[in-house]
Amino acid sequence: MHSYCLHSPIPVVCLCCRQERIFTFKSRSDQVICTGCRRHVGDTLAKATLRDSDHIGMWEGALKVAECDHQSQLDARQAEIHSLSEQLATQRRLVEDLRYSYKNERGLEAESVRRWLDDARVFEAEEKRDAAFRSRDRAMAHLWMINELHHAIGIDELKCSCGRRTNGCREWQAMARIVGPLYSWEQKQKERQAAGLPHGLPDEYFGPSFRRAGS
Repeated sequence: MHSYCLHSPIPVVCLCCRQERIFTFKSRSDQVICTGCRRHVGDTLAKATLRDSDHIGMWEGALKVAECDHQSQLDARQAEIHSLSEQLATQRRLVEDLRYSYKNERGLEAESVRRWLDDARVFEAEEKRDAAFRSRDRAMAHLWMINELHHAIGIDELKCSCGRRTNGCREWQAMARIVGPLYSWEQKQKERQAAGLPHGLPDEYFGPSFRRAGS
């Protein structure tokens, strides 16, 4: 028996694959099992083997999609940050050129020049750059949480924290390719947090059971 509403499509976590799916329940006794998992429900060895195969393929596919999405987001944010930083540098050079030119002509800095220093274009460029940094930090924070679930443990680091061996854990193998930049980002955020500056570390980082990645 379940307590979900009936006759309306709602997102619910499948009790088999633990993935969020859209269900439309017709009765309280409907199984909370998604369509993809129904074919391997059962207690036989064949069903168990099929279930493991289906779930591994499903999780591997989901991880690859998430990895590609995160990498695309990071690349896009990095390009945007670079472009906005260049625009901001150009605006600041124009400000300095205008100030220098005006001082040479009048010997003082006019009020109009001081107002121009606070022009909305400079403020907008800074805001866009900061927004790009925040977007990149959110993507890195999501990767950090995945790494919390799948990181090497033990002296020889041959076992993943999920319980599988690292050479048999697809998630760990995917994270291993980006763990260097992830740890570098984490260290910078820790330094900012220690200095009382805004940082991108997720709330889970300060929970009672967190593992500081890379430490």
